[in-house]
Amino acid sequence: MRRASLVLLVLLAFAVTSWAAGVKIGVVDVQKVVLESKRGKQAKAEWEKEFKQKKAEIEKKQKEIERLQNELKKNAAVLSEKAKKAKEEELRRKMMELQFARQEAMRYLQKRNAELVNAILKDVLKDIQEFGKKNGYTLILDVSGRVIYYDPSLKLNDKIIKLLDRKK
Repeated sequence: MRRASLVLLVLLAFAVTSWAAGVKIGVVDVQKVVLESKRGKQAKAEWEKEFKQKKAEIEKKQKEIERLQNELKKNAAVLSEKAKKAKEEELRRKMMELQFARQEAMRYLQKRNAELVNAILKDVLKDIQEFGKKNGYTLILDVSGRVIYYDPSLKLNDKIIKLLDRKK
C-alpha cells in the first residue's frame, strides 16, 4: 500500500511536470546523512565508547570464569567433595551471570543506538523538509523510497473527494 502510494505520488509529480514549470525532485540518502554528519559521528563515537565499556565488563567476568575453571581443574583431585561442589556451583552461577550480562549489554547497546540515531534523525528530517520548502523542491525522496518532503500543492485529497462525491 505504501509502495503503491509512493509510485502514485511519483507518477503524479511527473504528470504535474507537463503543466508546471520548475518542478524539482530530489533524492537523499538519509542514513548516510545521519552517519556522516558531525552529530552522527559524535553519536557513533559515544556509542563505541559505551560499547568498549560494556565489552570490558564482560571480558572481566569471562576472565573470572576462566580463573575459576583453571582453579577447579588444578585442585579437583585435592578438594573435598563438598568444596568441589561449592566451586562448581560458584562456576555455574558466574556463567549464568555472564550470560545475563551479555544479554543486558546487547539490549542496552541496541536501545542506546536507537536513542542516538532517532535524536539525529528527527532533526535531519526536519532540516530536509525546511530545505525543500526554502529551495523550491516539489518532492524529496529518501533513497529507500520514503517521501520526506512534498509541496502541499501536490495534495489531491480535496479534488479526489469532490470527484467521488459527484459520482454518488
